[in-house]
Amino acid sequence: MAINACDAMPEGGRLTITMKNIHLDAASCNDDVEAGPGDYVVLIVSDTGQGMSADIAKRAFEPFFTTKEVGQRSGLGLSMVYGFAQQTGGYATIDSVEGQGTTVKLFLPRSSGVPSARREAGAGEQPLARGESVLVLEDDADVRALTVLQLESIGYTVYEASDARTALEILGSNGGIDLLLSDIVLPGKMNGPKLAREARLGCPSLKVVFMSGYAPNTSQDGHSVDRNAPLLQKPISKIVLAKTLRQVLDSPTYTDENEIGDRLVGLVEESNMAR
Repeated sequence: MAINACDAMPEGGRLTITMKNIHLDAASCNDDVEAGPGDYVVLIVSDTGQGMSADIAKRAFEPFFTTKEVGQRSGLGLSMVYGFAQQTGGYATIDSVEGQGTTVKLFLPRSSGVPSARREAGAGEQPLARGESVLVLEDDADVRALTVLQLESIGYTVYEASDARTALEILGSNGGIDLLLSDIVLPGKMNGPKLAREARLGCPSLKVVFMSGYAPNTSQDGHSVDRNAPLLQKPISKIVLAKTLRQVLDSPTYTDENEIGDRLVGLVEESNMAR
């Protein structure tokens, strides 16, 4: 539905997606409503595009019907939307005005059940934050934004930086940061391990977790990675990220370097097994 809406707005426009709960009584279920009375969730997709004539709108859900040129569309997109709605016990409607836009509504039966046991167990596998804050150091803006979103969704207060200099400034002005989550390869002369060592000079209790898209225990130039912190391989799943941070934050703060290395190498192995 979103693809069709964008096609209908070649010069731009507004795509609006909303949802709401409704109840259909017997009086509402007339010949135009292909579903019985009950509670429904309505998914509404509207655009401000070219719109359709009444004749075309009536045929929009028909299999293989399309106004596109040969090779552009099969004409099965809206037909499959309609079929999906019917298979769930719901239905779909389409309203369109030439020059003003189109609105497609998908009526889906509303579930009155509780979440499955499997879903509840899965949610419990993601350890939550306990008031801690994390600094994410990542030069790729998209990866950084996703990582920040994942951490905020499980309760962490998150700061972010795209280079080592900015990260050190944040650490210097925010003494309450509990953990540094850093990429290994960074722009400039200071990589992740060097930054972590310098940061720990001012805050020995700072916990560190590294992430990288390169082979384990090596950086882009082949230099060894600091074995005193876990290394997560990108892309990182949310559950692995959550478990690793929780394990590291819950571990004691060690002062002996060999003891630190032995403990955190074990955490790397545990996080890899969880993946």
